[in-house]
Amino acid sequence: MALRIADCRLDDVSHLERIDPERHLLDLEGRWSAVELALVLDLPRATLERVAPVDEHESGPFGLLIVVHCVETRLRSGHWLVRTACASGAHEGRVCLRRQDLAGTAALSAFLVRERAATSRSAGLAAHRGARLAGTRPWELRIDRRRAAVGGHLDVRFRRFSEDASLSPIEKAALYLLESETESPVLWINADHVQVAAALGNQSTSGGVARVREVAFDLVAAGVWSQLFLRSVLDLLEHGEPTYEWQGSVLDALLPDLYPSISDRRARLAQLRYDADDLAAVMARVDVVVQRRNAVVRHLEALTDVRA
Repeated sequence: MALRIADCRLDDVSHLERIDPERHLLDLEGRWSAVELALVLDLPRATLERVAPVDEHESGPFGLLIVVHCVETRLRSGHWLVRTACASGAHEGRVCLRRQDLAGTAALSAFLVRERAATSRSAGLAAHRGARLAGTRPWELRIDRRRAAVGGHLDVRFRRFSEDASLSPIEKAALYLLESETESPVLWINADHVQVAAALGNQSTSGGVARVREVAFDLVAAGVWSQLFLRSVLDLLEHGEPTYEWQGSVLDALLPDLYPSISDRRARLAQLRYDADDLAAVMARVDVVVQRRNAVVRHLEALTDVRA
């Protein structure tokens, strides 16, 4: 199944330029009160043949359910595109959302749901009422841009990894995934881990939740900084210079602490190229630099004080 956003109307004004079908991203930043989304869901016959008994391949007791989930506001709403009888083909519908119900990012997904128990049973097929038989790749609705606590070099976004069919089982269980092969790196937080995702999305500056968020981001930042730095170094070695602008920013952020006795940027890069023959040793030093940069010890001590 594939879900498309055909139109986006903010306060009754169409904004097709906000739809990015390649990245499955809808940019909803800015001031508005209500958004109406025109949706098209393509349901191939092959999907029905894969998930339903033979007597339901033409049409069956299925519904197409649109689900909107926002971690920060705890919104989880369902909107039926089709109910009771569903056949293969293109199905159109509209979903309306209010700005006051959303914050940060939200995920928009579609599911093929069984509305009535199957009259005939087939091995390996879900036959009970309410079963989700298939799903689409989720769309990200970006309401507010968030920056990670890793130097401001990437966006932080939330989505349910369990609803992304392109991910492997081990990736679906992860806390976060980093997209770095792009001009704007994206840190995805797994909204399936509800309590952790809520803590990471919390904006408070004091109290126990704020301390937990700091330590959680320290944990995430360690892996993120390492990935960003390693990608930057590998591209530097292969091409002689950073491929993306963010890579230059990452190197400029870490190299002064990595080479405190070298003040010239070019000299630092030259030393890095030389040291890269033992990249494992460089990465070990980067880990120490990141710990200091993120004040890991101070954050852990603050968390210990709160828990005490």
